[in-house]
Amino acid sequence: MRNGRELAPEERPLQIAAATGREVRDFELTLAFNDGSTRDIFGNAVPLFDDSGAVRGAVAVFIDITDRKLAEETLRKTEKLAVVGRLAASLSHEINNPLESVTNAMYLLQRSSSLEQVREYAAIAQEELARVSSIARQTLLFYRQSSRPTSVR
Repeated sequence: MRNGRELAPEERPLQIAAATGREVRDFELTLAFNDGSTRDIFGNAVPLFDDSGAVRGAVAVFIDITDRKLAEETLRKTEKLAVVGRLAASLSHEINNPLESVTNAMYLLQRSSSLEQVREYAAIAQEELARVSSIARQTLLFYRQSSRPTSVR
């Protein structure tokens, strides 16, 4: 099979090399067995010629790359998890900074003696909370992006 589709005999590397007299290089296939298992293989096929130059047959060499493909998929998944971890750390940092400012502003509010200072610290706290809210909204927009195609320029 190739890309989930069973290949007709004339599409198979060995048959192509024998029928056309040209090499088939770097061909990747999936072999499906009667028990439902599959193996991924990679290889090349070359034609064989007789003394007159006519194609006599072909020979192919394939290697089993199933384990390599599984390892590559595992690596991709691991890399995705690492990216999510870095994103979470970055978001935590972005949210923590304004929250620390709010905490400090609230402490100063408690210690303030004048109404003017209270208003100033309350305004700072309000700005920082708006910043946290904006970060949360942007994060949700990122997550809820449309899966439908959209036109772009």
